[in-house]
Amino acid sequence: MTTKIIACVTTQGAIGSLFEHGKLGPCRQFPATEAGQQAFGELLQAHPAAPVYLMVDSVEEDYHLETLPHVSGSARHELLQRKLKQLYRNTPYYTAWIQGRESGKRRDDRYLFAALINTDMLRPWLDVLQLQQAPLAGIFLLPMVSQELLSLLKLTQPDVLLVSRHHDGLRQSFFQGGQLKA
Repeated sequence: MTTKIIACVTTQGAIGSLFEHGKLGPCRQFPATEAGQQAFGELLQAHPAAPVYLMVDSVEEDYHLETLPHVSGSARHELLQRKLKQLYRNTPYYTAWIQGRESGKRRDDRYLFAALINTDMLRPWLDVLQLQQAPLAGIFLLPMVSQELLSLLKLTQPDVLLVSRHHDGLRQSFFQGGQLKA
């Protein structure tokens, strides 16, 4: 198995750990200071080929549920890109997550559109990655990652409200049928 670096970025800083041999190592805290970012850079430097997975815990996220016509191939790609640009003009960090199909006659697709609206808290950490030439595997919003937690916990209830306490207060994420609904 390859080594990965998993980090969670908040307004307070970052928490990072190595993921090796199927296990998460000890977590290290990196405050949102120049010294914290330098220490994070040292972690990256110690594992230069390790892909970095950034999870973001921010109050400045946006979620939007929408039903779109069912199309495939390049037509789907163009439809989603057009919709994402329409919803999120001012951020480069957005995604569309298919959540199934409608049961009606047209069988349209249901999507959850998500974006990190304010990237200011993320920028210093991305600068460190760029300086160290560390491979970025992806940027993930905490509620989207939390969906995987539900399956790992084997929660079978159709509706789940996940409440967690964070530096900035309480975070609530609602899941219906195991899927994030924002």
